[in-house]
Amino acid sequence: MRVRCRRWQLFVLVPVLAVLSVVTNLAVFVKHSKDAFNLHADADYGDERNKPVSVHIVSEKRSEAEGIFPMNKRKIKRKRKMRIKKKEVSNKVDPNPLSMAPNTTFSACLLIKDDNEILNEWLAYHYHAINLRHLIIAVDPSSSQSPSQILQKWRLLTDLEVSEWTDSTFMPQDFLDNGRPPAEYIMDNLTDSKNTLSLTDLMEISNHRYRQRVFLAQCMKSMRQQKQSWVMHIDTDEYVVASKLLRQMNPDYLDVPPMSTPGSVLSLIQQVVNKNPQQVSYPCISMLRVLFGSVESPSELRSRHAPAGFNATRFDTLRFRHHASPRNKTSHGHAKVILDVSAIPDRDFPDDLVYSIHRPVERFCLKHKELAFTNFRQQPIAVNHYLGSWERYNARSDKRRSRQIYDAKANVGRGQDDGVRLWLQGFVESMGRETVVSLLGKAYLDG
Repeated sequence: MRVRCRRWQLFVLVPVLAVLSVVTNLAVFVKHSKDAFNLHADADYGDERNKPVSVHIVSEKRSEAEGIFPMNKRKIKRKRKMRIKKKEVSNKVDPNPLSMAPNTTFSACLLIKDDNEILNEWLAYHYHAINLRHLIIAVDPSSSQSPSQILQKWRLLTDLEVSEWTDSTFMPQDFLDNGRPPAEYIMDNLTDSKNTLSLTDLMEISNHRYRQRVFLAQCMKSMRQQKQSWVMHIDTDEYVVASKLLRQMNPDYLDVPPMSTPGSVLSLIQQVVNKNPQQVSYPCISMLRVLFGSVESPSELRSRHAPAGFNATRFDTLRFRHHASPRNKTSHGHAKVILDVSAIPDRDFPDDLVYSIHRPVERFCLKHKELAFTNFRQQPIAVNHYLGSWERYNARSDKRRSRQIYDAKANVGRGQDDGVRLWLQGFVESMGRETVVSLLGKAYLDG
């Protein structure tokens, strides 16, 4: 029997059939997606710190569809009964009692290039604020300055132990022979989004980044062998501080010591770790950086709390008070970390080079996107990053630096912070004025 349809009936029937076809295909797709692919395993399995991380195994049905693991129907049926299989990976590490002891000291791994002008302030601040007593310092081979004379003065006048390294101390023999990293590392780092650097410049940057990762791995290993615990890796224009928001909130469960107290920041680190090690990602505590520009303040504000006779303009931590907006993490750059090398499990400890400068231990160190200035409980410690004057900024030979970049960073003023100003007063009181003048030099004095 022939069925006849009028033209208007076809106009109605065809769209209805098309919609039914789409709905049917969508239902089939959703069903197969649920069966085969519930979750991608994250290779960085140590990112969720407050709960165990679930590593999911992708079902083999998905693999078969992609032609990776062919299997018979019996296997597929058996696998359907266990579509999602979870393996609990715990990142819980108990604090080392030695790291929590009152007489604990701090160590630092410092890679330096032409920063003699600001090295004394950096040493003095951290000697006072976090009990810095062990330092391994490596001088970039392209540096035109040597810090040896400054460091010798600290050896003689204080109990700071200093080891000076060169490339021959820690770099692999292949690098020393060829003057470049392995080929695969070079290819991963030859990136220039602005297309402003030559191939020679990119190779120099690649060498520097490789040197950083190797140096930090070997320095961490050396500190661990020396039975040290707390280790930091920051630059000479960066200072470890209590988070500004933490100081403003002043939670009841913490006793935030004034900066005039020796070891004040170390005491705070010990308190937050004792309170909840997992909350701060122990043994890798991430510290968000806060960019301080070069906006000048009136002289009376710069000199406030500076000990008599000292020129506040010579100290970046006293001179520059204006910082970028905390919510703009792009301005501040990637976080830095504090590590307790005594508590990192052997299987996670770096061997030849760290995972990255900002996340040396992949399992424990948080990703940048997981950090927030508003979360003062998870990030109670910060790093003040001082841009400094144009003259000093431009003095270092670095192809990545320019007047345009400097001006963009210099004119920030979304906030002010005087939280660190009392450190110098406390340092002078605890060490004695004569010793402090001998350490810093007359350049830091008035007149």
